[in-house]
Amino acid sequence: MLKTMTFLLFYIISFNTFSQECRTSLINFDTPTSRFIPLKEGAIVLDKETQLIWQRCSLGQSWENNGECTGNAKKYSFYKAQEVAKFTNFSGFNDWRVPTIDELESIIELACYEPAINTTIFPNTEISANYWSSSSYVSDVFNSWSVRFHHGYNHHGSRLDDFFVRLVRVEE
Repeated sequence: MLKTMTFLLFYIISFNTFSQECRTSLINFDTPTSRFIPLKEGAIVLDKETQLIWQRCSLGQSWENNGECTGNAKKYSFYKAQEVAKFTNFSGFNDWRVPTIDELESIIELACYEPAINTTIFPNTEISANYWSSSSYVSDVFNSWSVRFHHGYNHHGSRLDDFFVRLVRVEE
């Protein structure tokens, strides 16, 4: 019995402990740190390739000047995510929005997993659930596209599901 309990405890701990793995010998980085310019004391970044400005932390987290996102990311339904974005005033901007699926996929780091994102630019990104996009799933109007940064896959899910959110805006 003790052996079984020890094995289960080890399994649970190892299953929930993630450390990013990158395979740069097989594939080049898609989102190198040099592609991003930190703005507003580092809390947001300009993606030089897409000209989008991203919040570095997920909604619910706070940017620390030591380069970390602290606190717990919050999950929202699709509808609540749109509402929160509409009323977000962050780093002097009030035109934040939920990204499209193409925009969200543009920050997936295909050379890495657990998480499949540049962790220098987007530290402490949650991998336990998806991140909402604003893009509808054409086959079912009650679903929208999302990305799970665990391995960088896109999915569609019910707009009533609770997922994480990272906001974006267009550089002016």
